[in-house]
Amino acid sequence: MTKWVGWSTVALLVASSTWASEPVPSSFERDRQAILAMAGRFEVHFAFQETLGFQAGYTLAEPHRSKGMELVLVIEDSGRTIDLQHLLVVGDKQEVVKHWRQRWEYEGRELVEFRGGHEFARRALAADEARGTWLQKVFGVDDGPRYQGHGRWRHAAGVSAWESNETWRPLPRRESKRDYQVLVARNRHTLTPTGWVHEQDNLKLRLGVGATAVARETGLNRYERVEDPRFSAGEAYWKDTQAYWGDVRAAWNTALGPGAWQVEERDSEGGARAERLMALADEVRKAGRYDANAYRPKVAELLKRAVTPATTTPARAAASR
Repeated sequence: MTKWVGWSTVALLVASSTWASEPVPSSFERDRQAILAMAGRFEVHFAFQETLGFQAGYTLAEPHRSKGMELVLVIEDSGRTIDLQHLLVVGDKQEVVKHWRQRWEYEGRELVEFRGGHEFARRALAADEARGTWLQKVFGVDDGPRYQGHGRWRHAAGVSAWESNETWRPLPRRESKRDYQVLVARNRHTLTPTGWVHEQDNLKLRLGVGATAVARETGLNRYERVEDPRFSAGEAYWKDTQAYWGDVRAAWNTALGPGAWQVEERDSEGGARAERLMALADEVRKAGRYDANAYRPKVAELLKRAVTPATTTPARAAASR
C-alpha cells in the first residue's frame, strides 16, 4: 500500500535543506540542496496538453495523462556536479525501466544542443553567461543526449525554483503525432512541500526551408513523495547494473567528440540503440556479475554504429534565417 509522506518526513530525508536554520546557507548551497531534494521515492503524474494550434484547420491532440512510481537516485555528488538517475518501477511485478537522467553542473561552460534531424553539437557558454547558473543536462533511457539548458535557481517567498533558457529537443516518445520535428521548450523545476514539479512550456516546430510553428503545449509532471515496498526493486536493479551503466556513460563521452554528430536511434542493421543497450543491462543482471572486459567492446560497437560526424547544414541554423 502506498503511504503519502508529509513535509516533516521530507525534512528528515533531506536534513541539510532546512534553510531556516542559522547560519543562513550560501546561495550555492541552497541551490545544491534544492537539486538534492529532487532525489527520493515518488509517485509521478505526467500531464501534457496542446493549448493552441497555429495552422488553419489544426485539431488539438488529445491530452496525455499517465502516472508511475519513480525512484530518483543520487549517483554522483562532487559539489559542483550532481547526477540524478530516474528509474520507473512498473506494476505489481515490479518491472524496472531505466528512465531519464539529469546532470547538474554549477557554472558549466559547455552544453550539447539538438539541431534538428538527428544532429547534436557542442556549444560553449561565455563566462558571463554561465556565472551563477546551473547547467542541466538531460539524457535518455540509454544515456544518449536529449536536451541541455542553463539557468539560475531562485529562492524567494518560500519557493525554490529553477528555469532554463529556451532549448531544442527531439520528439518525446510519448508523442502520438509526428507532424513536426522539434520541440522548443522552457523547463521549470519547483520544490513543493511534498516533492517537486517539472513544468514545460513547449512549442512544436515543423522544419523545412525555415521553421513553422504547429502547436503550443504545456507539460506538468508532479513528483509526490511516497513510501512503497516496490521501490526496493529499483534499488536492486541499480545495484546490479550501475557499473555497466557507468561504462555506457563513459562510452558516450568518447563517442561524442568535438564538433557535431548525427545520433541515430536505429543502427545500420535496423536495431533500436536504446533497446540493445538495455538488453545488455538485463544480461548483466541475469549473469549476477559484471564483466567489464566483455561488455565495454559491445557498448562501443553499438555507439560506433549509431554516432557519425555531421556533414549537413544544421537545421537549427537554417530555421533561424
